[in-house]
Amino acid sequence: MVTYAFSVTYMFYAKINDPVLGPPGVRILLTFRGLAGYIGISGSYYSLQYLPLADAVALTFLTPICTAILGTLILKEKFGIKELLELFNWRYSHCSAPIYFWYHRTSQ
Repeated sequence: MVTYAFSVTYMFYAKINDPVLGPPGVRILLTFRGLAGYIGISGSYYSLQYLPLADAVALTFLTPICTAILGTLILKEKFGIKELLELFNWRYSHCSAPIYFWYHRTSQ
């Protein structure tokens, strides 16, 4: 809410047209984006409540992979070796610390 308040204040200061609802041509898309984000976050909390923690975390880490696949299939975005390496780099950078601590805890 604080980010939204600062953003709207800045847009009024910079005299940007339609700072609250966005331009009329994309309001439907912005509404859909907001609903999709709400459903995604709600699904994350729902999975934490009803699934084992390991399964919920695994689903969270699947999100970028599913996004890349759907972007390629539906939006016809380019997905080459560079994007594949970036995806694995993201996956490795977010999972290396827990693996490191688990290994050192079990090896002692």
